[in-house]
Amino acid sequence: MSASREKKSRQSDPTQGLTQKERKELQEQRKAVVYTVIGVIVAVLVAALLIWHSGIFQRGKTALTVGGRDYSVTDVNYYFTYYMNQAYSTSGGAFDPSKDLRTQYTDEEQTKSYFDQFLDSTIEQLKKISALETAASEAGYCPTMTRPMWMRPSPPPKRLPSPTAMPMTAI
Repeated sequence: MSASREKKSRQSDPTQGLTQKERKELQEQRKAVVYTVIGVIVAVLVAALLIWHSGIFQRGKTALTVGGRDYSVTDVNYYFTYYMNQAYSTSGGAFDPSKDLRTQYTDEEQTKSYFDQFLDSTIEQLKKISALETAASEAGYCPTMTRPMWMRPSPPPKRLPSPTAMPMTAI
């Protein structure tokens, strides 16, 4: 090997001139950095997966538009689940909610699945609600009147008179 090649190889090897102990420490530092980076990437991916599967992004999306009103996934799921629970309690064992709803049929000819029936019932219910909301708004009712009491805005608190403005009474 020529002298210039030896010089280049010495310059390219940063561990040249380090003791065995220093080389080992440098190697352990590199491993720690690599494992830390891998751990952070895995933690971010796990957090993203958990957030995605929580349904937080899907809740606000519009699932159906009925009568000019948008209904969220949560609204549709509420009525769909209501009709599913109702069918389970009245079916006498003919309907099993743990199985796929698209493979269980409401009739012997297998023309309509339970999924289709629940979705149709949900859409019909939302049509009724939409018509009632439209009629109420045309009649001049405030949208807050249709909300439950805990969702209505509270009136401002009444101010009590200051203690100095109150007349003193004899005891």
